[in-house]
Amino acid sequence: MSGRSPASNRPRLRPVETQMLRLHQRAAQASSDLGRHTAQLAAYAELGFDEIALHHVGQGQDDWIEIFGAKVLPQLRHALTGGAR
Repeated sequence: MSGRSPASNRPRLRPVETQMLRLHQRAAQASSDLGRHTAQLAAYAELGFDEIALHHVGQGQDDWIEIFGAKVLPQLRHALTGGAR
């Protein structure tokens, strides 16, 4: 037996894979902070994702869609374009 732990036997991840893994591990977090949603979506977009599926768990689906469209999407556009239209 080599004495190496199972974790040390795993192949090393490239930096982008490590970053994607960290984002994925945080992806299922719930928050009422719209700025947090904006920042998390911007991080995915900066990694090259151009489609992201979102899901609201709970009541008020229509309200969630309205608020997200009115608050988060404009903030996200601003964050990704640096304020340019």
